[in-house]
Amino acid sequence: MRLRWLAALAATVALGGSAHAASYNLGALVSGGGSFVYNGLTFSDFSASSTGPAAVDINGLNVVTTVQAGGSGFFIAGSLTANGSDFGDLAISYTVTGSHINDAFLGTAGTAQGDSSYNVGETLIGAGGTVGTLSATNTSQSDHIFFAQQSSLTVLKDIGWLGNGSTPGVDLSIVSQTFSSPGPVPGAGYAGLLALALAGLYTRARRA
Repeated sequence: MRLRWLAALAATVALGGSAHAASYNLGALVSGGGSFVYNGLTFSDFSASSTGPAAVDINGLNVVTTVQAGGSGFFIAGSLTANGSDFGDLAISYTVTGSHINDAFLGTAGTAQGDSSYNVGETLIGAGGTVGTLSATNTSQSDHIFFAQQSSLTVLKDIGWLGNGSTPGVDLSIVSQTFSSPGPVPGAGYAGLLALALAGLYTRARRA
């Protein structure tokens, strides 16, 4: 009985350690004026456009909710690629509202071969004007800033990718964005460690 309880508890903790993720199509959010709520934060007023020889179709990009760096938000999943002399740019804006937003995290994941590169820059605008800027590149893949508490922010994000004569060139697959949450955010890392510990107790109990 004890063995079954330990196994069930370990599985429950492992599953409950991260918030339930949902996926939305970026093109649909833009064209339909869509919005979503995640861990007390509301994301709305999306706009997006892409230009350049390696421009991306926004209907092929997904917005997936995530918990990262102590905050809640989403990542843009797709493939922003450029080879040789090609380049592309994606401009995105949206609004995030919540009860006490006082930090923002920007992260990226991708590859850049040879002289190819990518860069992400963004500006956060609150009720009183610009509250901060963030940037990430293929050599410095994340940024994290803190600012005075805000209840609403407009986010202006610009993503660029450049082949710069390299083949294969650049492939930027994930751009993530999270903000402090109005309530406690489930600690995925802590829950994972607890699940491992419980699993270890279960293994020891079986051997005993």
